[in-house]
Amino acid sequence: MKRFLLFILFLIFTINIYSIKIENNMAVDSYGNSVELKEYKRIVVADPSAVEIFYLIGGEDKISAIAKTKINKIYPEEKTKYLESVGTITKPSFEKIISLTPDLVILNPMGAVKSTELLKKYNIPFFIDRSVTFNEIFLKTKIYGVFTRQERNAEKLINEKKDKLKEIEKNIMDKKLKGVVLYSNSPMVSFSKDTIPGEILKLLKIENMAESFAGGKSQIISSETILKENPDVIIGTMKIKSPEEIVSSNEFLKYSNAYKNNNIYVFESEKILRATPRIVDGIEEIYEVIKNVK
Repeated sequence: MKRFLLFILFLIFTINIYSIKIENNMAVDSYGNSVELKEYKRIVVADPSAVEIFYLIGGEDKISAIAKTKINKIYPEEKTKYLESVGTITKPSFEKIISLTPDLVILNPMGAVKSTELLKKYNIPFFIDRSVTFNEIFLKTKIYGVFTRQERNAEKLINEKKDKLKEIEKNIMDKKLKGVVLYSNSPMVSFSKDTIPGEILKLLKIENMAESFAGGKSQIISSETILKENPDVIIGTMKIKSPEEIVSSNEFLKYSNAYKNNNIYVFESEKILRATPRIVDGIEEIYEVIKNVK
Protein backbone atom coordinates (compact mmCIF):
# COMPACT_ATOMS: atom_id res chain seq x y z
CA MET A 1 0.00 0.00 0.00
CA LYS A 2 2.84 2.41 0.83
CA ARG A 3 4.41 1.94 -2.59
CA PHE A 4 1.00 2.38 -4.22
CA LEU A 5 0.40 5.68 -2.40
CA LEU A 6 3.86 6.97 -3.34
CA PHE A 7 3.08 6.15 -6.97
CA ILE A 8 -0.16 8.11 -6.89
CA LEU A 9 1.34 11.05 -5.02
CA PHE A 10 4.08 11.26 -7.64
CA LEU A 11 1.46 11.47 -10.39
CA ILE A 12 -0.53 14.10 -8.56
CA PHE A 13 2.35 16.39 -7.62
CA THR A 14 4.20 16.14 -10.94
CA ILE A 15 3.42 19.57 -12.37
CA ASN A 16 3.30 20.20 -16.09
CA ILE A 17 5.84 22.88 -16.95
CA TYR A 18 4.40 23.06 -20.46
CA SER A 19 1.07 22.31 -22.07
CA ILE A 20 0.65 19.78 -24.85
CA LYS A 21 0.67 21.66 -28.13
CA ILE A 22 1.31 21.52 -31.85
CA GLU A 23 3.93 23.99 -33.01
CA ASN A 24 5.82 24.28 -36.31
CA ASN A 25 4.68 20.79 -37.35
CA MET A 26 5.99 19.36 -34.07
CA ALA A 27 4.06 17.65 -31.29
CA VAL A 28 5.20 19.05 -27.95
CA ASP A 29 4.43 17.14 -24.74
CA SER A 30 3.85 18.49 -21.22
CA TYR A 31 7.57 18.39 -20.47
CA GLY A 32 8.74 20.32 -23.50
CA ASN A 33 9.90 17.32 -25.52
CA SER A 34 9.01 17.54 -29.19
CA VAL A 35 8.70 15.05 -32.04
CA GLU A 36 7.87 15.54 -35.69
CA LEU A 37 4.13 15.48 -36.32
CA LYS A 38 3.94 12.71 -38.91
CA GLU A 39 2.99 9.06 -39.32
CA TYR A 40 5.11 6.48 -37.49
CA LYS A 41 5.20 2.78 -38.35
CA ARG A 42 6.59 1.03 -35.25
CA ILE A 43 5.47 2.62 -32.01
CA VAL A 44 6.21 1.28 -28.54
CA VAL A 45 3.33 2.56 -26.42
CA ALA A 46 4.38 2.49 -22.76
CA ASP A 47 1.36 4.41 -21.48
CA PRO A 48 -2.13 2.89 -21.01
CA SER A 49 -4.07 5.98 -22.06
CA ALA A 50 -2.16 6.16 -25.34
CA VAL A 51 -2.84 2.46 -25.97
CA GLU A 52 -6.54 3.07 -25.39
CA ILE A 53 -6.62 6.04 -27.75
CA PHE A 54 -4.84 4.08 -30.48
CA TYR A 55 -7.62 1.47 -30.32
CA LEU A 56 -10.38 4.08 -30.14
CA ILE A 57 -9.21 5.66 -33.40
CA GLY A 58 -8.25 2.45 -35.19
CA GLY A 59 -4.49 2.98 -35.06
CA GLU A 60 -3.58 -0.17 -33.16
CA ASP A 61 -1.71 -1.65 -36.15
CA LYS A 62 1.09 0.84 -35.45
CA ILE A 63 1.71 -0.63 -31.96
CA SER A 64 4.86 -2.76 -31.71
CA ALA A 65 4.50 -3.41 -27.97
CA ILE A 66 3.02 -1.89 -24.83
CA ALA A 67 3.89 -1.54 -21.15
CA LYS A 68 1.58 -3.31 -18.72
CA THR A 69 -0.08 -2.04 -15.56
CA LYS A 70 -0.17 -3.78 -12.20
CA ILE A 71 -3.44 -2.31 -10.95
CA ASN A 72 -5.91 -1.73 -13.78
CA LYS A 73 -6.66 -3.36 -17.11
CA ILE A 74 -5.98 -1.59 -20.39
CA TYR A 75 -8.94 -1.06 -22.70
CA PRO A 76 -9.85 -3.06 -24.75
CA GLU A 77 -8.51 -5.79 -22.47
CA GLU A 78 -9.60 -8.66 -24.71
CA LYS A 79 -7.11 -7.37 -27.28
CA THR A 80 -4.42 -5.55 -25.30
CA LYS A 81 -3.70 -8.54 -23.07
CA TYR A 82 -2.20 -10.33 -26.09
CA LEU A 83 0.16 -7.51 -27.10
CA GLU A 84 3.90 -7.90 -26.63
CA SER A 85 5.14 -6.34 -23.40
CA VAL A 86 8.15 -4.16 -22.68
CA GLY A 87 7.66 -4.38 -18.92
CA THR A 88 5.54 -2.12 -16.77
CA ILE A 89 4.68 1.56 -17.18
CA THR A 90 6.90 2.42 -14.20
CA LYS A 91 9.80 0.18 -15.25
CA PRO A 92 9.84 -0.35 -19.01
CA SER A 93 12.71 -2.48 -20.27
CA PHE A 94 15.00 -0.31 -22.34
CA GLU A 95 16.73 -3.39 -23.78
CA LYS A 96 13.38 -4.76 -24.93
CA ILE A 97 12.38 -1.42 -26.43
CA ILE A 98 15.64 -1.16 -28.39
CA SER A 99 15.27 -4.72 -29.70
CA LEU A 100 11.98 -3.74 -31.36
CA THR A 101 13.66 -0.90 -33.31
CA PRO A 102 10.79 1.55 -32.80
CA ASP A 103 10.59 4.81 -34.71
CA LEU A 104 8.66 6.37 -31.78
CA VAL A 105 8.21 5.63 -28.08
CA ILE A 106 5.30 6.98 -26.03
CA LEU A 107 6.11 7.00 -22.31
CA ASN A 108 4.17 7.31 -19.08
CA PRO A 109 5.67 9.99 -16.77
CA MET A 110 6.43 7.33 -14.16
CA GLY A 111 8.66 5.44 -16.58
CA ALA A 112 10.21 8.45 -18.26
CA VAL A 113 12.87 9.40 -15.71
CA LYS A 114 15.51 6.86 -16.82
CA SER A 115 14.20 6.05 -20.29
CA THR A 116 14.43 9.50 -21.87
CA GLU A 117 18.21 9.84 -21.57
CA LEU A 118 18.73 6.39 -23.08
CA LEU A 119 16.32 7.10 -25.91
CA LYS A 120 18.12 10.34 -26.65
CA LYS A 121 21.41 8.43 -26.77
CA TYR A 122 19.98 6.13 -29.44
CA ASN A 123 18.24 8.99 -31.28
CA ILE A 124 14.79 7.46 -30.79
CA PRO A 125 11.98 10.06 -30.72
CA PHE A 126 9.74 9.95 -27.65
CA PHE A 127 6.58 11.62 -26.39
CA ILE A 128 5.62 11.65 -22.69
CA ASP A 129 1.89 11.14 -22.26
CA ARG A 130 0.55 13.33 -19.46
CA SER A 131 -2.58 15.45 -19.63
CA VAL A 132 -4.73 16.86 -16.85
CA THR A 133 -7.33 18.87 -18.75
CA PHE A 134 -10.03 17.89 -21.22
CA ASN A 135 -8.48 20.13 -23.89
CA GLU A 136 -5.14 18.37 -23.51
CA ILE A 137 -6.84 14.98 -23.83
CA PHE A 138 -8.51 16.03 -27.07
CA LEU A 139 -5.33 17.60 -28.45
CA LYS A 140 -3.21 14.53 -27.81
CA THR A 141 -5.93 12.42 -29.46
CA LYS A 142 -5.51 14.62 -32.53
CA ILE A 143 -1.74 14.13 -32.33
CA TYR A 144 -2.09 10.35 -32.07
CA GLY A 145 -4.40 10.50 -35.09
CA VAL A 146 -1.48 11.93 -37.08
CA PHE A 147 1.02 9.46 -35.59
CA THR A 148 -1.18 6.54 -36.74
CA ARG A 149 -2.57 8.13 -39.92
CA GLN A 150 -6.08 8.04 -38.47
CA GLU A 151 -6.77 11.77 -38.52
CA ARG A 152 -10.40 11.42 -39.61
CA ASN A 153 -11.24 8.86 -36.93
CA ALA A 154 -9.51 10.98 -34.30
CA GLU A 155 -11.42 14.09 -35.33
CA LYS A 156 -14.72 12.19 -35.36
CA LEU A 157 -14.07 10.82 -31.87
CA ILE A 158 -13.06 14.24 -30.54
CA ASN A 159 -16.17 15.92 -31.92
CA GLU A 160 -18.44 13.18 -30.56
CA LYS A 161 -17.02 13.42 -27.04
CA LYS A 162 -16.90 17.23 -27.07
CA ASP A 163 -20.59 17.31 -28.00
CA LYS A 164 -21.45 14.93 -25.18
CA LEU A 165 -19.39 17.00 -22.73
CA LYS A 166 -21.20 20.17 -23.81
CA GLU A 167 -24.57 18.47 -23.34
CA ILE A 168 -23.65 17.39 -19.80
CA GLU A 169 -22.32 20.86 -18.98
CA LYS A 170 -25.48 22.48 -20.34
CA ASN A 171 -27.71 20.36 -18.10
CA ILE A 172 -25.68 20.65 -14.89
CA MET A 173 -27.33 22.78 -12.22
CA ASP A 174 -25.17 24.64 -9.72
CA LYS A 175 -26.50 23.27 -6.42
CA LYS A 176 -23.56 24.56 -4.37
CA LEU A 177 -22.46 21.01 -3.60
CA LYS A 178 -19.17 20.15 -1.97
CA GLY A 179 -17.39 16.90 -2.74
CA VAL A 180 -14.20 14.91 -2.95
CA VAL A 181 -12.71 12.13 -5.09
CA LEU A 182 -10.70 9.54 -3.14
CA TYR A 183 -7.99 7.21 -4.41
CA SER A 184 -7.44 5.57 -1.03
CA ASN A 185 -9.75 4.91 1.91
CA SER A 186 -7.17 3.88 4.48
CA PRO A 187 -5.80 6.46 4.85
CA MET A 188 -8.47 8.53 3.13
CA VAL A 189 -6.64 10.66 0.55
CA SER A 190 -8.11 12.97 -2.08
CA PHE A 191 -7.22 14.18 -5.56
CA SER A 192 -6.13 17.81 -5.76
CA LYS A 193 -7.70 20.40 -8.05
CA ASP A 194 -4.94 20.14 -10.69
CA THR A 195 -5.87 16.60 -11.72
CA ILE A 196 -8.44 14.98 -13.97
CA PRO A 197 -10.80 14.25 -11.02
CA GLY A 198 -10.43 17.92 -10.09
CA GLU A 199 -11.46 18.84 -13.64
CA ILE A 200 -14.44 16.50 -13.42
CA LEU A 201 -15.69 18.04 -10.17
CA LYS A 202 -15.28 21.51 -11.66
CA LEU A 203 -17.29 20.56 -14.74
CA LEU A 204 -20.06 19.10 -12.58
CA LYS A 205 -20.11 22.26 -10.45
CA ILE A 206 -19.07 20.40 -7.30
CA GLU A 207 -16.65 22.30 -5.07
CA ASN A 208 -13.56 20.16 -4.56
CA MET A 209 -12.73 19.85 -0.84
CA ALA A 210 -9.05 19.70 -1.78
CA GLU A 211 -9.23 23.35 -2.83
CA SER A 212 -9.75 24.28 0.82
CA PHE A 213 -6.50 22.54 1.78
CA ALA A 214 -3.22 24.45 1.83
CA GLY A 215 -2.32 25.24 -1.75
CA GLY A 216 -5.20 23.13 -3.04
CA LYS A 217 -3.07 20.00 -2.67
CA SER A 218 -4.10 16.47 -1.85
CA GLN A 219 -3.69 15.23 1.68
CA ILE A 220 -4.96 12.70 4.17
CA ILE A 221 -8.48 13.69 5.20
CA SER A 222 -9.06 13.63 8.95
CA SER A 223 -12.31 13.27 10.84
CA GLU A 224 -12.00 16.94 11.84
CA THR A 225 -11.85 17.93 8.15
CA ILE A 226 -14.92 15.87 7.31
CA LEU A 227 -16.87 17.44 10.16
CA LYS A 228 -15.77 20.91 9.09
CA GLU A 229 -16.20 20.59 5.31
CA ASN A 230 -19.19 18.19 5.44
CA PRO A 231 -19.08 16.90 1.83
CA ASP A 232 -22.33 16.33 -0.03
CA VAL A 233 -20.78 13.87 -2.50
CA ILE A 234 -17.92 11.38 -2.03
CA ILE A 235 -16.53 9.44 -4.98
CA GLY A 236 -14.10 6.55 -4.58
CA THR A 237 -11.87 5.05 -7.27
CA MET A 238 -8.54 3.21 -7.77
CA LYS A 239 -8.45 0.30 -5.28
CA ILE A 240 -11.69 1.29 -3.55
CA LYS A 241 -14.31 -1.31 -4.41
CA SER A 242 -17.51 -0.13 -2.73
CA PRO A 243 -19.09 2.72 -0.74
CA GLU A 244 -19.38 0.35 2.23
CA GLU A 245 -15.62 -0.15 2.15
CA ILE A 246 -15.05 3.60 2.47
CA VAL A 247 -17.44 3.96 5.40
CA SER A 248 -16.28 0.87 7.29
CA SER A 249 -12.71 2.22 7.21
CA ASN A 250 -13.83 5.71 8.25
CA GLU A 251 -16.74 5.62 10.69
CA PHE A 252 -16.72 9.42 11.04
CA LEU A 253 -18.17 9.65 7.52
CA LYS A 254 -21.53 8.74 9.05
CA TYR A 255 -21.75 12.36 10.22
CA SER A 256 -21.45 13.71 6.66
CA ASN A 257 -24.24 14.78 4.34
CA ALA A 258 -22.85 12.36 1.75
CA TYR A 259 -23.48 9.39 4.02
CA LYS A 260 -26.79 10.63 5.42
CA ASN A 261 -28.19 11.17 1.91
CA ASN A 262 -26.66 8.02 0.43
CA ASN A 263 -24.36 9.94 -1.92
CA ILE A 264 -21.16 7.91 -1.65
CA TYR A 265 -20.23 6.27 -4.96
CA VAL A 266 -17.42 4.22 -6.48
CA PHE A 267 -16.40 4.31 -10.16
CA GLU A 268 -13.86 2.31 -12.13
CA SER A 269 -10.58 4.21 -12.25
CA GLU A 270 -9.91 3.53 -15.93
CA LYS A 271 -13.13 5.40 -16.72
CA ILE A 272 -12.54 8.54 -14.66
CA LEU A 273 -8.76 8.69 -14.26
CA ARG A 274 -7.33 7.54 -17.57
CA ALA A 275 -6.76 10.54 -19.80
CA THR A 276 -8.59 9.47 -22.96
CA PRO A 277 -11.78 10.66 -24.69
CA ARG A 278 -13.57 7.71 -23.07
CA ILE A 279 -13.41 9.67 -19.82
CA VAL A 280 -16.45 11.57 -21.08
CA ASP A 281 -18.46 8.34 -20.72
CA GLY A 282 -17.27 8.10 -17.12
CA ILE A 283 -18.31 11.71 -16.51
CA GLU A 284 -21.73 10.89 -17.94
CA GLU A 285 -22.05 7.99 -15.47
CA ILE A 286 -21.18 10.31 -12.57
CA TYR A 287 -23.61 12.93 -13.84
CA GLU A 288 -26.45 10.40 -13.97
CA VAL A 289 -26.05 9.54 -10.29
CA ILE A 290 -25.36 13.03 -8.92
CA LYS A 291 -27.90 15.01 -10.92
CA ASN A 292 -30.56 14.24 -8.31
CA VAL A 293 -28.37 15.10 -5.33
CA LYS A 294 -29.89 17.92 -3.29
